[in-house]
Amino acid sequence: MKTRMFLLAAAAAALAGCAQNEVIDIPQTRAIGFDPYVGNTTRAAAKDTDLSALKAEGAGFIVLGGYEDGQTYVPVFDGTNETGSHITWNKSSWEYSPINYWLEGKTYKFVAYAPAKLQEGDLFDIDYAGNKLKMKDGGTFTADGETDLVVAEGKPQGYPVAAEPVQMETVGFKFYHALSKVKFTFINGWRNAVTLKITNIKLSNVKNTGSLTTSGTMAQGSDKIQLSAWSGQTGTADYEDKADGMNT
Repeated sequence: MKTRMFLLAAAAAALAGCAQNEVIDIPQTRAIGFDPYVGNTTRAAAKDTDLSALKAEGAGFIVLGGYEDGQTYVPVFDGTNETGSHITWNKSSWEYSPINYWLEGKTYKFVAYAPAKLQEGDLFDIDYAGNKLKMKDGGTFTADGETDLVVAEGKPQGYPVAAEPVQMETVGFKFYHALSKVKFTFINGWRNAVTLKITNIKLSNVKNTGSLTTSGTMAQGSDKIQLSAWSGQTGTADYEDKADGMNT
C-alpha cells in the first residue's frame, strides 16, 4: 500500500510539472512582438519620429490591431495603455505591458503610428477589412510645423496563426512620413563674384488640418508604396523661415 501511494504521489508531481510548463513556457513563445523601421525624415524641424528618437525613454509608437472572429472584429491593441498599445524601447528590444498573445486559428492585422504623444488625442482607428489606418470620425491632426507624423501597416493579408505555433514572426512595421517637406531651389543668375542672400521666406494659406486614410500597402517588403490620402482639409496657416537667411 505504501509503495502504491508513493507512485501515485510521484505521478501527481509529474502532472503538476507538465501543467506548470504549459502555463509558463508555451505562452512566452506566443507573445506578439514588433519590429519597426522608419524611413528618412522629411522635416528638418521634426526630429521626434526617426528610429533613434522613437527609442528614447517614454517615446515609442502606438499599435492598433486584432483578429476577425466570424463576422466580428475583436480588438487586441485598441490604442490605449490598458491593452499594451504603447510600444517602447527597453535597451535591447521593443516591449509593452500587459503582453498580448497569438490565439490559434485567428488571423491578425495591425496598423501603427508615431509619435506616441498623439495618443492623447485618440485620433486613429483600424480599418480591419482594408488593413488601413484611418482617423476616427471627427478626428483631426493639426500640422503645427513641429510634430511629424509617421504611419505603418502590417501585412495586407494579415498574420494567420496555426495550431500550436512554435514561434510566430514579429510584426514588421515600415513607417512612412505622412507629412512632406516643402523644398525650394534658388538659382543664382548673377556672376560668380556676386553673393545672393535670401531672407524672410513665407508660405501663406497652407492647409494644416485634415483627415488621413492610409493606403493599406505599407508593410515591410512591399515593392510599391502608395501615398496616404488626406481629405477634408479645413484649416490654413502661415509659415515663416525663422533662420537668418541663406546664401547662394
